[in-house]
Parts: sequence; C-alpha cells; structure tokens
Amino acid sequence: MIGRLTRADLAATLHTLAVAAAGGVAFDFLSVPAPYLSGAILASALAALCGLEQRLPTSLGNAAYVLLGVVVGTTIDAETLRLLPRWPISMAALAVAMTALLVVLPRYFVRVHRIDPATARLCAIPGAMSLIMALADDLDVDARKVAVLHSLRLVILMILVPMAVGVGMTTGEADSATKPLLGVRDAALLLGLSLVGIPVAKRLRIPAPSFTGPMLSSAGLVVAGVFSGGLPQPLIAVAFVAMGATIGARFTGIDRGYLIACLGAGAGGILIALGLTGGVAWVAAAYLNLPFFQMWLAIAPGGFDTMTALALALDVDPAFVAGHQLVRLIGLFIIIPLLFRGTARST
Repeated sequence: MIGRLTRADLAATLHTLAVAAAGGVAFDFLSVPAPYLSGAILASALAALCGLEQRLPTSLGNAAYVLLGVVVGTTIDAETLRLLPRWPISMAALAVAMTALLVVLPRYFVRVHRIDPATARLCAIPGAMSLIMALADDLDVDARKVAVLHSLRLVILMILVPMAVGVGMTTGEADSATKPLLGVRDAALLLGLSLVGIPVAKRLRIPAPSFTGPMLSSAGLVVAGVFSGGLPQPLIAVAFVAMGATIGARFTGIDRGYLIACLGAGAGGILIALGLTGGVAWVAAAYLNLPFFQMWLAIAPGGFDTMTALALALDVDPAFVAGHQLVRLIGLFIIIPLLFRGTARST
C-alpha cells in the first residue's frame, strides 16, 4: 500500500491523469478554448471506450472541485455586485428554460426513441447527476440508459461549447489572466481557510459541498478584503485536468455497442436542449445587455460545478454562472422527488 492506495490504484491514477493531461496539451497546441478541461474529457472518454481503464480516487476528484470552487469565489468583484439587480430577470429566464426542457425532452424521448415515460423523464432532467442516479436505482426505470444519456450530454456539452468558441463565437468577456495573483503563502492560506466551508455546506445540505463550500468561503474572504487576487494558472490547469479525467472516466466499462445505440437519443436530446436554452438565453441576454455566453452558461443543462468550471475556463463571469446554476440545482433537488412519486421499483 502507498497511503490508502495500492500500487495498482496509483498506477491507474497516474495513467488516467497522463491521458487527460495529454488531451489538454493537444487541445492547447490546437488553440481550442478551455483546452485542459475539454481536451482532458475527450482524451479520457476515448481511452475508456478503447478499453483502457480510466479511474481516479474520489479524494483527488474532490480536491479538484475544492480548488475550482476557491477560484470561482475569488472572482467575486464590484462587477458581480453591480449585476445583482438583474438577477431576478435572469433567474426568470432560467425557470423558463428549465420548464421547457422538462416538458419537451421527455416527449421527444418517448415519441422518437420509444423510451418508457419514467426513464424518459429521468433522462430529460438537466443536471443533478448524483441525485438522478440515486433515483434510477430506486425507480422502475432503465438505469443504464439514464447513466449513458446523461454522460453523453455532459461530455458533448463540455467539448462542443469550447469548440464553438474556437470557430469564431465570442464570449464577450475580457481575459481573466490580467487579474493579480496571490503569493504562495496567501494562496495556501486561502485554500486552507476555504476548507471550512465544506462541513458547513454539508450541514446546511447545500448541493455539491466540495465545490460550493470553498466557493462561498473564498468569496466571503475576498469580499471582506482579507484576500485580493487569483490562484496561479498552472494550479488551475491541474484542477481542470483532474476534473476532465473524472468526467471522461464515466465511460469506463460502458459497452460500445450499447453506447452507439444510445447516440441518436443522446445527440438529439442535446441538440434540442441547446436550441431551447440558447433561444431563451439570447432573448434574456439582449434584454439585460449581457454577453450571450454568460447568460447561456448560467442556464445551460449541465452540472453546477462543470458549467461553472467551463465559464471559468472561457473567461465568462463564473460568479454569475455559479449563482444561477446553484439555484437551478437546488430547485431540481426540490422538484425531482415530486416528479417521481408513485414510480418506485416494485419489490
């Protein structure tokens, strides 16, 4: 044993990180936006589908979420506070987009792909992956199809969006690299103090506590004037690689034939979701005079932590995106159990 990892575990972890890092470097060389996130996801997913085991210890994935949560928290500034009066309108746009997805996508899956209604409803939920998979085990649904379609949705989003930016679409935001950086001592102190937010978030039952707790803690420290500055870019790149590897590794063990059979439903579903949320975001962004990508990522049908990380990687205001995605996630945690009352798996 090496710590809590066997030598085999350590070898698998290093191999997974090496594959993900290679994907990030390749995308960086090709000048694809958000290279160390999208490249890592694609490389890990392809390696998994080729039969190469891709896995990371949960602690390493959580460490990446902690680091990215702190980074998002340090982006809180006067501009974020200036936009607060607009949030009720943008939150209304979020509600419209989520309602449209929950109404349209299940009908598409049922009518076009002949998926049973309960499975279709679970496949249509935008995000909240942990809750969705927990429900899939308890409900009378096709849990494997739910897992595959949600994994496809997330991977396609995280790869497609940076590529769309790379072929000429603009985020409308300034380069965040000009932000002053914290010194090593202050960065380490900020990371340490931000860990206090994790047990608090767990106590309050806030979703994704490893991400949300450090994000809120670091934001409070920055707003209070205790710290001023961002974390070093190489450290953020490492977190992106670990996060990308975690997402791509979800395809380990998935039968390729079954995955290909699900591609039609997955691709069709994500195109519909992109169209619905993109249309709502376009109207809201025009009305509020906000960059389209900022508004779209705030209501996009991805995970709270992943969409916020993507905003960070694309130099879109991550605090704005995180606030909306967190509200969306909390709303889903409240609504989802109500949508599936009476559909428990019979014993």
